Amino acid sequence: MFKEAIDEYGKLTYRARQQAEEFDATIKTKEITKKFEFVPVNILEMKLILIEEKKEIYLNIFKENLMNAVLKTGEYNRKEKFFTNLYRVIAENIDILLNAVAVRGLPGAYSEMEHLAGNMGDFIEGVEQARELLELDLVGGPAARAAFWKTHVWPNDDLYDDTISTRMSAWGNLAPYWVLIEKGNFGKRGAYPIFSPTNFFSNSVTEIIVNLEKDVKIRQADMERKAKEPEPEIDEEFNIKEMNLFYEAQARLIQNPETYKPGAILNIFKSLENQRWYKIYITKTRKIGKRLLYR
Repeated sequence: MFKEAIDEYGKLTYRARQQAEEFDATIKTKEITKKFEFVPVNILEMKLILIEEKKEIYLNIFKENLMNAVLKTGEYNRKEKFFTNLYRVIAENIDILLNAVAVRGLPGAYSEMEHLAGNMGDFIEGVEQARELLELDLVGGPAARAAFWKTHVWPNDDLYDDTISTRMSAWGNLAPYWVLIEKGNFGKRGAYPIFSPTNFFSNSVTEIIVNLEKDVKIRQADMERKAKEPEPEIDEEFNIKEMNLFYEAQARLIQNPETYKPGAILNIFKSLENQRWYKIYITKTRKIGKRLLYR
C-alpha cells in the first residue's frame, strides 16, 4: 500500500509518514466494515434486556388491570387493603414475574404467581385459621358457615373487617384471593357475593407479551438498520486524491532529482478536515514534506 511504497524510497518527513499510516489504517477499517454481517442477538436475551428497561411500564399494566378488576368484583372493592396487599406482592416480585413471562409465557407466569401470592389451598387455610381464631367454627358444616357469612359477617362492617384482617394475618405475605379475582367465584358453594372472572392477571401477561414481541421487532429492525449504515468517515475520495498528490510528488522527485531545490512546492491542496490549504514541498534535507501554505 501507500506507506510501503514511501518506505521503499524513504523520501517523506515524519508527518507525511504518519499520514500514510493513518490512510492505510482507514482503508483496512473499511475492508473489515464491508465484511460485517448482522448477527441477531438471542431473542430471549433481548427480551430480558427490554423487561429491565421497561419494567415500570409493564408493572403499570398489572396495576391498571388489577384496579379495574377489583372494581368489578362484589367484594374486593369493599376494602382498599385487598388491592394494596395484592399489588404489593406483584410490585415486590415484578422481576421474577417478568422473567417468567419472557422465558415461559403465560403458563410460567401463572405458576410463578401461585408460588408468590398463593393458591386456593392457601386461601382456604387462611379462612379456616381466621374462623378458629374468631371462634366462628359453627355447627352445621359448610352450609351453616355460608349462611353465617351472608347474614352476619357481610352486613356487619366491623365483624367483616376483623375477619378479613385475621385472614390476612394468617396468609402472611401471600394474597391468595388473587385467584378469585382472576377466576371469579361463580359456582363455588356458599360464596357471597357472586362475581364473574376478571382475568386481570392473564390479560396483563398477554398484554405484556404482545408489547414485548412488538418491542423486540422494533429493536431488531433498529439493530439491522444500524448494522447496514456506513461508519462515519472523512470523504474517502478526498483521502485518495490527497495521497495521489504525494505519489505524484514522489514520482516527480525521483525522475528529476536535480530539478527541485529545497523549498520547491510540488502540489497544494485544501484539507477537508480543517478547511486549510497545505503545500507538498521539498525540505532542506531534500525529502517530501507537508506544511500549511499560509501561516
